[in-house]
Formats: sequence, structure tokens, C-alpha cells
Amino acid sequence: MRVSEPMMYRTALSGVQRSREEYARASEQSSSGLRVEHAWDDPAATGLIAAQNAQKARQSAIESAARRAEDETTFSDAALSSVNTALQRAQELAVQMANGTWSASDRVDAANEVDQIMQQVVAQGNARIGDVYVFGGNQTGKPPFDAKGLYSGDSAVRSVEIAPGVTQAVAVAGDEVFKGANGGVDLTGVLAAFSNALKGNNIAGIQTSIDDLAKGIAQISASRSKLGASENVFSAAGSAAKAASDSAEKERSNLQDADVFDASTRLAAAEQALQATINAAAKQLQAPTLADKL
Repeated sequence: MRVSEPMMYRTALSGVQRSREEYARASEQSSSGLRVEHAWDDPAATGLIAAQNAQKARQSAIESAARRAEDETTFSDAALSSVNTALQRAQELAVQMANGTWSASDRVDAANEVDQIMQQVVAQGNARIGDVYVFGGNQTGKPPFDAKGLYSGDSAVRSVEIAPGVTQAVAVAGDEVFKGANGGVDLTGVLAAFSNALKGNNIAGIQTSIDDLAKGIAQISASRSKLGASENVFSAAGSAAKAASDSAEKERSNLQDADVFDASTRLAAAEQALQATINAAAKQLQAPTLADKL
């Protein structure tokens, strides 16, 4: 079969075009740092890359939520620690004022201090981190207690995701820890009753307050234990989510990113191959200027 000059030209041009395409791919990979930039670069890897990106995003969101929850539980525990200190002081006053040696005037002075303690407890019940009132249940946008200790939050216990499909409580219910819902004692009610007993010089009422305040202190302690357990869970969950996110990113990189040395080597080889193809085509057609045309 006789090979015509047009056929030789097309064959030479086709070879040069393939070399140029390979050079363009190698150049793009070297400059972008990506082995897979388009779906057609590696269809099988493209699906796996998408899955790893989704995994990384999910785990990063879990980590962020867990870290915020950990901060909130730490903050809530600090608020309850202050309440515990206030109640212990109130209990000390109750034990003192139950003694018959104190006068009615002394008890009125003690009542004034109890009223201040009441204000401290209400203030901690309205503790806020950022824009979140931590003891309001789902009613996080407003103070859950008024000046008299009346509760306007709800009974919900907010939770966050700590692993795919797994949640953990991020707060304690304000009505339970402060108002004694589910069988506890109403802290502000106990303090108000104690203050009234002091002002009325009612020793029997003061003695009753001793036991009620002890129950309140135990109630706060139980809530702090819950918060401490949650704090540990969130700390571990945040670390686990970060590890999973890092693992997903590493796997994505293995699938998608180009090896710098390999990409540079491939580019140099493609450049040499392109030049060699052009030179070979020019020699084959005995047309020294063909390289310029191509």
C-alpha cells in the first residue's frame, strides 16, 4: 500500500497531538498538585474522593459541636459550683441561727444575707455563654429565671451529636436542678422560706431549712456529676472526630493529590516526548520547517 503525503502528514500530526495532550495533562497536574482534578481523570477514584470529603465534613462538624459542648458543660459546672458555695453558706447560717442564743435582730441580719444568697443563685441560674442561657432548656434566648426565682424555661435537655447517629446531653434541665422537678427541692423556694423563718424568728422553720438546704446541696452535686461525665464524653468525642477527619483527609489526599516528584518527572518526560515527536515528524516528512508549523 502506497503511503501518500497527506496520510503521512495526518499520521505525524496525530502523533504530535497526542504528545501535546499528554504534555498538557502533565503540566496541569504539576501546577494544580492534583492527580485527579476532573471526574474523567479517574472515574473510580472520583467517587471515593467524594466519599472521603463527605466523611471529613461530617467528622469536622461533630468535632466542632463536641468542642462547643465541652466548653458549655465546663461553664455550667462552674455556675453550679458557685451555687453550691452559696447554699453551703446558707446552711452554715441555718445551723447558727437555729441556736436559741441568737436574737431576733441577729436573725433579721442573717435574713438579709440569705436574700443576697438568693440573688446569687438566681444570677447563676441565668448564666449565659455567648447567646445561650445554659439552664433554660430549649429556651436559650432569654433568662430562664426572674428576680423571684420563677422559672420560664422548659424541661428539655439539649443534646449534640458525638458520633454519627449518637447524641449526648449538653446541659442539665434548669427546672430539675434549680426548681426540684422530678422529686427534688426548689432551691429558690427553700431560700425564700429560710429567709421568712429568720425574719419571723421562727426557730422550727429555721431547723427545717437545715435539712432542705442539705437536700439542695446534694441536688447540685448530682447535677455537677452529670455535667462532669458529659464533659469527659465531649472531650473524647472531639478527639475521636478529629482523628477520623484527619484520616479521611489523608485518604482523600492519597487518592487525589499528585506526588510532587512524580508529577515533575512526568512533566519533564512529557516535554521531552513532545519535542521528540515534533522532531521525528519533521524528519519523516523531510520538512525542516514542520516543527514551526506544529
